[in-house]
Amino acid sequence: MVVRAAARRAAAGQVARDAAARQWPVRHGLFDAPGELDHFTRRVAHDLRGPLYGMSTLSSLCRQRLDEGDVQQVRQWVSMIEQHSHRLGDMVSSMLELLQVGAAMPSRTPVALAELVAALRQQQPAPPEVVLRVQPLPQLRVDPELISQVFARLLDNAFKFTRHVPRPRVDLRCENLGAHWRFQVRDNGCGFPPERVDELFHPFARLHGDDFPGAGIGLAVVRHIVELHGGQVWADTSPGRGATFSFTLPA
Repeated sequence: MVVRAAARRAAAGQVARDAAARQWPVRHGLFDAPGELDHFTRRVAHDLRGPLYGMSTLSSLCRQRLDEGDVQQVRQWVSMIEQHSHRLGDMVSSMLELLQVGAAMPSRTPVALAELVAALRQQQPAPPEVVLRVQPLPQLRVDPELISQVFARLLDNAFKFTRHVPRPRVDLRCENLGAHWRFQVRDNGCGFPPERVDELFHPFARLHGDDFPGAGIGLAVVRHIVELHGGQVWADTSPGRGATFSFTLPA
């Protein structure tokens, strides 16, 4: 009886651990606000439906025009079908990225952030017209792969939204606040409406529509990784005057 009871407790414990693992992305930052998972599901379904409907409609039109011998028009529509398929592929890849990061468990080790960012700048160089200034960065105990994503996504975000600025500038700054370090990525790009700042860090949020490329997951990934490390992330802006994305990490 004792053995069977212990076996039942062990089995129940394993079930609880498996359930907790499955719920990790929901409980730890990606979908933590009430109703956010439901909103995410509806948003993804809506965004997937558009390209799928477009491909279905264009396929039917192509069939009709082929019967009529209008090959030139069919070529144009096939090109549009390819664009829709690429968009769907990007969305699926983005969802897989979200699930990967949502299930990540940080492995902390001392990391020289200056070297990490220097390596990023080689892999992801700033556009030639951008003036990028980086302050000296500290060494912290973080997960190097995850924190590398934070810097990479924030810098890429700054490069993207300064694309149409005559003299684009991006600054990466940091400050020791005692128990935490604060990091800031500041740009002089197009900014965003300040009343929509809360939307920025939600999966698939895109405040600028189709004016700028992207699937809208970068800042959601940044938020999740920073919070996994015990930090916080926020943004400040004024339209037409750039944006500043700030985050903290424990010292």
